Amino acid sequence: MDMLRVVLITILVFIIVCLFVRIAYLKKRLAETDRIKKELYSLGEEMTTVESMEEASELILDSALRIINKVDKGSILIEDKDGLFKYSAIRGYPKELKKITLTKEEMYLNNYNKFKNTAIINKPYEFDKLNLRKDRYNHMVSSGGIGSIYSVLSSPIKIKGRLIGVINIDSMKKSVVFNQEDIRTMEHIKNELELTIRNFFSQEEYKYTSTHDELTGLYNRRTLRPFIERELIKVRERGISSYFLILDMDGFKGINDTYGHDIGDLSLIRLASSLKMGSGKDAICIRLSGDEFVVIFSNTSEIEVKAKMKWLKEELEKEIDDLPALRFSYGMSVIENMGENTYEEIFRIADKNMYHNKNMKKNRLYIIN
Repeated sequence: MDMLRVVLITILVFIIVCLFVRIAYLKKRLAETDRIKKELYSLGEEMTTVESMEEASELILDSALRIINKVDKGSILIEDKDGLFKYSAIRGYPKELKKITLTKEEMYLNNYNKFKNTAIINKPYEFDKLNLRKDRYNHMVSSGGIGSIYSVLSSPIKIKGRLIGVINIDSMKKSVVFNQEDIRTMEHIKNELELTIRNFFSQEEYKYTSTHDELTGLYNRRTLRPFIERELIKVRERGISSYFLILDMDGFKGINDTYGHDIGDLSLIRLASSLKMGSGKDAICIRLSGDEFVVIFSNTSEIEVKAKMKWLKEELEKEIDDLPALRFSYGMSVIENMGENTYEEIFRIADKNMYHNKNMKKNRLYIIN
């Protein structure tokens, strides 16, 4: 009987200990889940203010490293328009790494599971050595530490089922290993990250459509005042001179009447494309309305602006496919740190000069006729 009592007490003690262990485990899991939720909520708040995918990637990577707090190295690669994967964010590695691009086939998660889900990849340097181009592998190794990664927790980032990138959390030590718990945590993080990135892309799409012209892809009229006022600040702070130009297509109504509105639209697209190409990467090109455009040339000279307009004139006078030759008139005003240089005055002077030039052309034609 005493023996039975001892056995029962032992079993009861064992059950109680198991319950306490289970409760302690559940408390730990709840605390961990709460920590992850707080981190992801904080990430969501911060993501509302970011202005680029690179900035978003850095926030996401830092958040993931804080949640899976075993290591302090990692990276996010995002697919570009050419189908190559570029390092959008890195932690623990030199910035030199950002110059490297990888094809889908050169990424170990593709080889491991075709980007289906999160995986632990041990000794990834062995895969890199076999699958990367020799010059690319050497570049990665010389960029610092990539060749000595012991283990990677790697997860695909997908939006609406389409792969857009990969997040990697890297361990450099045999003593720091990833496990199934880390995979579950990363899957949870990944789901939240994909939602956050989807929201970011939605915001980016909204920002783009609200500030860009649908037909030409140039900035639209509502961006004009902010850009001019920003340029005025630059001029006053740096002591530079910039130029504001209004351009209006000659005879646009005639193009629509003769060739139809489809050709009219294609003519506007051609002008916008040539204007953007000929103005230079630092110029801001805006479709004001109809066949009227604006360009802000920052920190340049009148001679340079006129040279670019000469190139544009010669470019548009060529007939391409079914499109007629295009002609335009323009007027300029200087943005400088002098006198009453306001948005209204800058616009008024350029507009006046543009109509003066247009009228001069009409008068010459009238005299010739």
